[in-house]
Order: sequence, then C-alpha cells, then structure tokens
Amino acid sequence: MAVNESHTSSSAVRAMASSEAATLKAAPGLASASWQSSAWTSSPSRRDAGARRSAWRLPFFRRAPRETPQHAAADGPAPVRRRPGRMIALAAVLAAVSAVGFDFASFVRTVTSAPPPATTRADAIVVLTGGAARIPYALDLLKDGRAERMLISGVDPRVSENAVLSRLAPVARFLAGCCIDFGREASNTVGNAAEARKWAEEKGFHSLFVVTSAYHIPRSLAEFGDALPGRTLIPYPVARPGLDLDRWYERPETIRLVISEYLKFTLVRARLLAERLGLASPASVSQAAGVIPHKPGPA
Repeated sequence: MAVNESHTSSSAVRAMASSEAATLKAAPGLASASWQSSAWTSSPSRRDAGARRSAWRLPFFRRAPRETPQHAAADGPAPVRRRPGRMIALAAVLAAVSAVGFDFASFVRTVTSAPPPATTRADAIVVLTGGAARIPYALDLLKDGRAERMLISGVDPRVSENAVLSRLAPVARFLAGCCIDFGREASNTVGNAAEARKWAEEKGFHSLFVVTSAYHIPRSLAEFGDALPGRTLIPYPVARPGLDLDRWYERPETIRLVISEYLKFTLVRARLLAERLGLASPASVSQAAGVIPHKPGPA
C-alpha cells in the first residue's frame, strides 16, 4: 500500500515538472523573469528595504495615473475653473460704468430742464461774463427789484465801464451809479467764486443769485459752494441764443459742449474732494489758476 502511494506521488511530481518544462520551453522569457522575481523577493534584506521605502513614501510624492482621452470621455466634460478675481474686476467695471451713466444723466437733466426762479429774491446778484445774454438777464433781476446790488465778475481789465454799459439797455447807465460793481480780477470760474466771496464779505450779503449759462450752472455752483460756505446760492440759468439743450444729442456742437462741460464738472468735484481730504491746498490751486486765494471767513 505504501509502495503504491509513493509511486503515485512520484508520478504526479514528474508530471508537474514536465508541464513546467514545456511552459518554459514555449516562453523562454518567463524563466528569467520568474527567477529574478523569486530571487528579489527571496532576499530578506531586499524585502525589508522595499517595505521601508513604501512606509516612508509620502502620498503627494506618488505619481498620479495619467488620464487618457478615453477616461476623460467616460467621466464627462471637465469642470470649468472659476476665477473669482476676474469676476470681481468685471463687476467693479460694470458698477463704475453704471455710476458714470447715472451721474451724466443727472447732469444732463440739470442743464436742460432747470428753469430760472420766477419770484425768488436775494441780497445780491453775481453774473459771470462769457455769455452774450447773461448780463441782460441779470440786469432785469436788478431792475425788477429782486436784489439790491449786482457784481459783474470777470470783466476784461482792458475794457472800460462805459464800453460795457454801452452794450446794455439805457437803464444800465442809471443803475451803474448805485447798484452795479465791476470785478476785473477773475479769469475763470474759480476766480469768479473767489471774487464773489470777497465782494459778498465786504458788502455783507448772505444770499446771491448766480447768473450764468445753463450748461455752466453745475460747475459754477460747485465752485461757489466751496468758496462761499454758509451762504444761500440761487442758480439762475440763462439759455444761450441758438443753443437748444433740450435736443443736445442731435447736433455735434451741443454734444461736444455737454460732454466737455460734464468732464470739467467732474474734474472740479475731484479737485474739491482732494482739497477736503488734505491732498491739495486751496491757496495753491487758486494761485496756479491766476486768481485771488481766499481765506475762510465768517459766513
């Protein structure tokens, strides 16, 4: 019985050996690979070294498998990367454009639809030179008794008082002796405001009509409001002959005028803000503009 079992086991061993020999004969490369693998893993020192390297290797040092187009197609479209910085910048630009648009619309509404006050009275009148119809309208206010005195600001020093009065109605000569003053120190709107402040303080006036062209009203009020704090300023817009501001967008001349005046108005507001923040000196600005620097005084 024992002989038969040993005979059977020896036959099985011979069959397995012949099967492995046939396999290695059919694929000779497997023999070397199999031997190397067994030799590598059979060495205890090498197994221990490999285990230590695997244990100390950090996860972020492991190379991620490369994604193939087939994998990308199977996973669906790649997610879109959102860039919050670019979105914030775009939102800021849109907000700035909207703010400028609303501000420009408000400016246009002021210069095109603001009517002159019909019955309001004031202590005095300040009329700014530069428009043909400004002084006649201011003279009508004075003649109607709606103010006590009038300042014509910005008269050219080379032009005499008689030359100015000769261009006006005969009543101007009568009123010039008692109620009209001529200012010759201003050459721009900043100078008009400084000149009006000096005159109002000397005469003790607390409320003033500001007579100028309709498109010039916002910028004039900004300058006068800064130069005459605490005083009441009443805008009196004058329509320039031949200039239709109600339909300003139909003619290149009025488009250029409105946009130019809006830009000047914006620069004035920026300069006044810089002065309030201490970034610019009012005296230095006035001297640079060639006008009288004013000092704060009692209202």
